[in-house]
Amino acid sequence: MKLLKTIISIFSVLALSTAPFSVSAENMTILNDEEIKGVISAIEKENKIVNDVAEFSVKTEPDGISPIDLVITGYNPEKGYKTYALENFIITEYKNKRDFKFLINNECHIQIPADGKSLTISLEETGEYIISKTRFSEDKFDFKLITEEVLKNIDEEIVTVINAESFLYNMNIIYVETSENEYAIPYFDERMNGEYGGYGDRLISGTIYSVAEFMDKMDQIYDEEYLFAHGDEDGGVPLKAYTPYVPSFSENVAAQSKNISVKDGSDTFKFIVAGVGVGISVVFLATIVILKKKSK
Repeated sequence: MKLLKTIISIFSVLALSTAPFSVSAENMTILNDEEIKGVISAIEKENKIVNDVAEFSVKTEPDGISPIDLVITGYNPEKGYKTYALENFIITEYKNKRDFKFLINNECHIQIPADGKSLTISLEETGEYIISKTRFSEDKFDFKLITEEVLKNIDEEIVTVINAESFLYNMNIIYVETSENEYAIPYFDERMNGEYGGYGDRLISGTIYSVAEFMDKMDQIYDEEYLFAHGDEDGGVPLKAYTPYVPSFSENVAAQSKNISVKDGSDTFKFIVAGVGVGISVVFLATIVILKKKSK
């Protein structure tokens, strides 16, 4: 089980260690006034440091990067959103608890889109907000647009909305609890439905599933038990051989699934890659390697 322990350690490092943020009673993705002030303070402190350094620095090469290029511009805290980390082995944990909210950690971090950058902002134990990670990209993801489109398609009284991230499965999941049901809307690299031949039609990015159906699909796609039994092998959680999806529970929820249409479909992929680090990519590729090994 040496590799299994290593994998868990990797994801423990990747998951940001932060103090709990306050949350709204309904939508746990929205920033409150205190958090918005903290975001602005963190960015202003970062920009002051960059500007101070820029006064004593020059470009050493014609195409070099000046410190002034690192100044954060074009950001809007109102476009920020909170992301909560999921437990690593969600399939196994869900089987044991049958409670999706149990899989969501209470700690989270804030994502802020800016010009040419995506910022991850964390709350330190001291109460100070800091920029813990910067990803350079020209893509700007409108998470509120995605959430609005999701909620428009759920004609029930909304109780809770949470954006959760699974590092192990390279997937973001919008969790929606209503007065009647629970839903999971996964967003992931669409190549998993195409060139990698993994999910096929068993799981579609941007589709509203009941939590029971989503977890049932994940269980039919991924083999966590194999990883537990062969933790000394290279790779992440292996994909099971493809079979058409057949519900393994009696609850008739398949008809509730709906595909969410977003104005710019490319945003789905941008959303998923926005917070993905090198370690996650390695496990993602290793999953494909295991799939090929098992299929031989």
